[in-house]
Amino acid sequence: MFSEDNSAVVGGVGLILTIMGLVISALGFWFTIYQVKKTRDAAEAAKAKADELKNQAGVFDVSVEVSRATNSLRQVLAFIRSKNIQLTLSPLEDAQGYLNRISRLLVDDAEVSLQAREDAEFLLHQIQQIDDSIDKEISFDAVDLVARARRIINMLDSKLIDFQKGIYDA
Repeated sequence: MFSEDNSAVVGGVGLILTIMGLVISALGFWFTIYQVKKTRDAAEAAKAKADELKNQAGVFDVSVEVSRATNSLRQVLAFIRSKNIQLTLSPLEDAQGYLNRISRLLVDDAEVSLQAREDAEFLLHQIQQIDDSIDKEISFDAVDLVARARRIINMLDSKLIDFQKGIYDA
């Protein structure tokens, strides 16, 4: 039961326990805020790393497409040199598709993206001209195609070197 004799002691102990509870609660609240900040920082670091990996994967994807387009255009040049125009159609169509993908993958580099689209359109036009010349059994003048293919190969090789430097520097 309650005794007036020890009420001061009980009140003092109660006050001490209340103050200790307040201090422990404040420390717990501070620790919670600290952990939330630490978690947020870890999440931001993970997101930054994921973005970096996504960017590197994108660069790798573009590098693969650039390499494929270059190889297809080199095949076209070889077929033209051997006067086998009919065989140029498949690698031309491949190169045109690769250039379209490159233009979509390089939206951050507007100049290269636009150039890739223009080159893809040119190749599409050349494909149509080759098809027409085969159907009509007339000769195809490949001078423009050879010059443009060489320019595209040069531009793509240069871009490929830039991508590889970016991958190795990362």
